[in-house]
Amino acid sequence: MKPSVGRIVHVFADPRHNNGADVAPAMITRVWNEDEPPSVNVRVLYDRDHTGWMTSIPLYDTREAAEAAHAKLIAEFEAAGSQPFGPPFRAFWPPRV
Repeated sequence: MKPSVGRIVHVFADPRHNNGADVAPAMITRVWNEDEPPSVNVRVLYDRDHTGWMTSIPLYDTREAAEAAHAKLIAEFEAAGSQPFGPPFRAFWPPRV
C-alpha cells in the first residue's frame, strides 16, 4: 500500500505502557520517502492516558515483515558485540479482516 498522511498503521509498543498490548494504532503525519521500505512519522494512540510520536520509522506491509527486519537488526548488533535498546520502532499495515 502507498503511505499517505492520515492513514492508520500499527506500531510496536511496550506492553507496560499500552495496557498490556504489544501493538498500538498510529496515524501517519508525514511521509518522508516511498523507497522500500517507506519512512514515516506517526502519532501513536496508546491504550492509556497518553499519546506519543515516532519519527522516520520504516513502514512494512505486514507485522511479520517488520518483525523479520527487527530480528535482522538484532543479529547485526549482536555480531558487532552490542545490543539495541527499546521496542522495535517500526510500523506495519493492519491486517485486513
